[in-house]
Amino acid sequence: MAPSASHHVVALALVLLVPHLAGAASSPATAAHVAEDLLGAARAPGFAAWMRGLRRRIHRHPEPASAK
Repeated sequence: MAPSASHHVVALALVLLVPHLAGAASSPATAAHVAEDLLGAARAPGFAAWMRGLRRRIHRHPEPASAK
C-alpha cells in the first residue's frame, strides 16, 4: 500500500520537531529558545499559505477509517 498524504505529514512533522523537542528537554532556557524559533518559523512569509495548501491536499484525499 502506498503511503498517504497524512503519513507524509506525520513524517515531516517528526523530522522537523524531534530535534527541537530533544533540545527543549535539556533546560527551560533551551525550551524558550526552541519555542521562539518555532514561532518565528510559523510567522515567516508564505508559511500560512503553505500550511493551508497542505491541509487542503490532505483533506482532498482522506484515508478511509476502515482501511486500517
